[in-house]
Amino acid sequence: MWLCLPYGLYSVVAAHDLTTGKIDPTLLLIRGRDRSQMEALQSRFPLLHGLKVIHTPDRDYAFRIICEKATWVKVMAQMAEEVTWDNFKNEATRVSGHGIYVNCLHDVWSIFRRLQLPPLISEVRGKKKQAKLLRDEE
Repeated sequence: MWLCLPYGLYSVVAAHDLTTGKIDPTLLLIRGRDRSQMEALQSRFPLLHGLKVIHTPDRDYAFRIICEKATWVKVMAQMAEEVTWDNFKNEATRVSGHGIYVNCLHDVWSIFRRLQLPPLISEVRGKKKQAKLLRDEE
């Protein structure tokens, strides 16, 4: 799951057991692209204090924390209690400033906004072209 918070972006996935390579249903891997965002997450939630931020520079997400799933459930409940704002992007700007993270949030908002708008003309043309190509192949 992707988790956008005022202080950072995180990807949370099932963690693998290091000995078997199989998914461990009791562990989660919290991944991030920026060490300061990982540290912000830890400093905000005492349940995450003491968990090591692992640097993985050759991976898609350069920073990782391995966390017990039961602990993460409690952290997520605390995150829900934190929500006191009525505009997420404004809160992210207040907390994080006008940096690249907030710019990225605006880009993501714009992309996802397309889900509720009519398709763009270029998207409709592209789908018609794909349909014609498929018909021509038959």
